[in-house]
Amino acid sequence: MRISTALVALCLCYSLSGPSEANAATVICKKNSNGALTLRSNRCARGETKVSNISALTGTNGSDGAAGADGSLRIYGDGSAGALNITSDVTWISNEALGQYTTCTIASGATLTVPTGTVLRCSGAFTNDGTIVVKNTFTAPQIGSIPASGGIYPAFQPAATAGLGWGRTAGGNGGYGDNTAAVAGGAVGFGLTARYAANILRPGPIGGGAGGSPVASFGSAGGGTLTVLAKDALTNNGTIRADGDSSSAGLGGGGAGGILILASKVSITHGAAGALEADGGSGGASVATRGNSGGGGGGLIHLLAPTITVSGTTSVLGGAVGDSTTAVTSTSRGGGAGGGTMAGAGGAGATVATNNSLSGATAGAAGLVLQTTTDPTALF
Repeated sequence: MRISTALVALCLCYSLSGPSEANAATVICKKNSNGALTLRSNRCARGETKVSNISALTGTNGSDGAAGADGSLRIYGDGSAGALNITSDVTWISNEALGQYTTCTIASGATLTVPTGTVLRCSGAFTNDGTIVVKNTFTAPQIGSIPASGGIYPAFQPAATAGLGWGRTAGGNGGYGDNTAAVAGGAVGFGLTARYAANILRPGPIGGGAGGSPVASFGSAGGGTLTVLAKDALTNNGTIRADGDSSSAGLGGGGAGGILILASKVSITHGAAGALEADGGSGGASVATRGNSGGGGGGLIHLLAPTITVSGTTSVLGGAVGDSTTAVTSTSRGGGAGGGTMAGAGGAGATVATNNSLSGATAGAAGLVLQTTTDPTALF
């Protein structure tokens, strides 16, 4: 029909701009040999047929082309790594986490430990009856959101900062001073709103923020991230855990909980025996040289599928405040540090008064558990 419209327009244009003959008329002529169309004045040439019905120019539709590749291939993988069957304890380092599996099964009694940032792509069903532990590969204390390793520890404290992770602000570092004035504890960090957290679908390796640093020490690492994408049903009757690390005595704030994203094109069933965890770690206890630290904020658990059934437990608790039993007696002293942040806010570190008393340290706030009832394919 576009051809017909163009020809009509061309006819009009020709009649308006061509020679002004009083009785001239423009006709559409179809060449008998090859069907080519030509505009002529008054009559068609030999070997041509006048087209009197423009609708006759509309041809029949051609056959459909071959179907393109399934658009969900990028999301759920091509199954090239075959079936994943974990029947005993296994720790993945890196490249295994890049596998594109058909069905994914973790048997009862087996533990699969994966590095942060792992994306499990299953072109079939996913079933966990065992345990999956998300390990933040950066188990050393953190400076900012970067893991501290050989050569990058600061020479003096408190030069380190808490790891921001996905929280809005990091927990504060503890102050440093002497007993002539109060030494402040690290400030509370701010967690995420549900509206913001719901959009974190491809978090990468950065999950919960590390805790803040007191003088001459570091906070603990935040929890890692795991994303499971199943084209068929996703069933969890076991445990999946992405907790933040807890701090030992004298260390900084607890690490915030990590991120668990479970998505299925068909359904999610979190059975009665199942447990999903992204808890914050506890803060460090007080010692003679520094106050106790705040707990890490709780993490994020997000389930996405057309049908979601939850009977098991989901936990995104904030970490406990560090114990304050041990008195600060040193003349030079530091305040406690704030906990790491993620969906939940990290707790504040303790302020040390001139009389050595401790105050103000708090636990981390709970994180978020979200459910989105949808076919998640287009979201990833």
